[in-house]
Amino acid sequence: MVGAPEFILGPRYDSIREDVEPWSAQGCRVLLIAQYHGTPEQGKPLDPEQVRPMALALLSNRIRATAPETFRFFAQEGVSIRVISGDNPVTVSEVARRAGIAGAERYIDASTLKTEGDFARAARECTVFGRVTPDNKKKLIRAMKKEGHTVAMTGDGVNDVLALREADCGIAMASGSQAASQVAQLVLLQSDFAAMRGVVGEGRRVINNIQRAAALFLVKNIFSVLLAFISMFATFPYPIMPLHLSMISGLTIGAPSFFLALEGNRERIKGRFMAGVLRKAFPGGLTNLIVVLMAVGFVLVFHLPTEQLYTVSASLMSLTGLLVLFQVCKPFTTQRKILWGLMAAASAFCFFFLGPVFEFVRLDLEMVIVLVAVFLMTPTVFFSLQRMFDWGDILYDRLHTWLSRHRGGAAHRLELPPK
Repeated sequence: MVGAPEFILGPRYDSIREDVEPWSAQGCRVLLIAQYHGTPEQGKPLDPEQVRPMALALLSNRIRATAPETFRFFAQEGVSIRVISGDNPVTVSEVARRAGIAGAERYIDASTLKTEGDFARAARECTVFGRVTPDNKKKLIRAMKKEGHTVAMTGDGVNDVLALREADCGIAMASGSQAASQVAQLVLLQSDFAAMRGVVGEGRRVINNIQRAAALFLVKNIFSVLLAFISMFATFPYPIMPLHLSMISGLTIGAPSFFLALEGNRERIKGRFMAGVLRKAFPGGLTNLIVVLMAVGFVLVFHLPTEQLYTVSASLMSLTGLLVLFQVCKPFTTQRKILWGLMAAASAFCFFFLGPVFEFVRLDLEMVIVLVAVFLMTPTVFFSLQRMFDWGDILYDRLHTWLSRHRGGAAHRLELPPK
């Protein structure tokens, strides 16, 4: 029979420990070739007294040339790598060190983990896990998720199926078992983990671009919903014409979204998708509501011409749309500068040269004064709301950090085995 020495010999493993562990420390997988004088029974351990060791077989793990660079990329991107294996933890730790995985010296034998608290502490403190059964792999993934992490699991064998299903994203190798490929969300056709750099980059491009486009679209929706709600209880005329809204949407939402969705964007994704979209959209939507209601207030208080209110409101909303686009385009590149400049120029062209087409009317002196006054206040309103939301983000991050430290500090620390 052939297998792990500690499992085949059981309590007699100490008799060959000195021969096995030096090779394990060098990163070799050590297998015991032994003769068993008896008949193994399924579900029952072997009788150590009937085992006669014959030889040790050493297997060396080949590390791909691209592995260190790939792990270094993920470390730079803030991704914490964990190695979960059924092999000897000492062996796995050395292989992980050679592959360039940070914290590879923090390893533990998963067979010593019994309770849910043990798994939670090990998941928090250790990098390498050895002697992990399929069920324990699932428990480790679950523990990491409970710590608030988004977990991606890479595996290629039947023993990885439970963990692949439990992870937020299961990644299988095409050269592995069919069962692993069936339960995984992603299959690497080249069976090369280095491909994950391109996968992550493409995923970031899609999510970031969708998030920016969605933020632009939601600005108008937030404003429309809030204004419609207020209009149910107010007597003032609705200050926006559909034709004006179409022009503003086309120049500050539709056209920019089309071009922004096509460009490369590999910035790190932060926070939740919907929370990020709403975070970018709400300052613009609220700014639209505030400045339009200010214009309506001036018209009602000073009895100004109502038909000119539509042009004033469209001008203010156009400015707000350009401010939102300005924020969405950050950090600016040459292409984004050109895009923002073109949209600003196109908006000005529509107001000054295509007025009759879009039914913009000439303003008298009183309405010009109102427009200029509110127009100058619009950036202040927008960036003040932006700052308020920034403060909210800071407070949330500090609260989240404090809770994480408090939870982690109260936990009892595991004793890691010496290397």
